[in-house]
Amino acid sequence: MNLRQRVEDRAGGLAHELQWAAHVERTVEGLSVAAISYYSIALLAYPMKAIEHATPGFDATMALAIAAPVVALVVWSALRRVRRQIERS
Repeated sequence: MNLRQRVEDRAGGLAHELQWAAHVERTVEGLSVAAISYYSIALLAYPMKAIEHATPGFDATMALAIAAPVVALVVWSALRRVRRQIERS
């Protein structure tokens, strides 16, 4: 096998490794959104339950159900913005 062929083979392997690394990075980012959203909703549950006890007719479970997709969207947007800032630098 000549040198050129070995270099081309190695370059192809590196390209595959870079694609794999990008895939792993996107997966970790998605899991981070899920984890941060989950814990944010859990933290919101405490004041929501307090409001439920203090305010007749307020349903904390319904409020959390409405807040969950909003929180997830905000977390996703924030992480996306951070990633873009890192990519620019």
